[in-house]
Amino acid sequence: MTNNVYVIGAGKLGCQIANNLSKEGFNVTIVDLTNEVFNKIQDFSGFTRVADFTNPSALDNFNLDNLSMLIVVTGDDNKNIFIADMCNYMFRIKDIYIRLYDSNKEKLITSENIHSICPFLLSIKYFDSLKIQEKNWYESSNIKWAWRSRLHYKNV
Repeated sequence: MTNNVYVIGAGKLGCQIANNLSKEGFNVTIVDLTNEVFNKIQDFSGFTRVADFTNPSALDNFNLDNLSMLIVVTGDDNKNIFIADMCNYMFRIKDIYIRLYDSNKEKLITSENIHSICPFLLSIKYFDSLKIQEKNWYESSNIKWAWRSRLHYKNV
């Protein structure tokens, strides 16, 4: 198994993912539609390529048969799903990760190789875990608060 990774989308998230994976020893190539976006990448030891991954003929210029992971984080959910589906169908990449802003679009993913990451759902899970932690702390602290006024609490 190789440790070659492509990151499609060089926005803030794509650049950060590419940097992190590169520092962990992965051979990372980050791809975007224009060259200008690559100026944001600092201390990156991987490769940068300009291409439109929504164009199937453009994919012939890439060695996608040898990827261990494809990460698709453009700013467009439909584009992310399309790129993931096309790469999965054409190259049978084992692990494809996509960001989806709209969690309802997860229903459009039909392959077990494509994994979605939804910031909305992650935020909900995180806030729910905060409520559980706060409740557990409150119950274990034996402190009971009663409402005295809008601005003050009184230990009862």
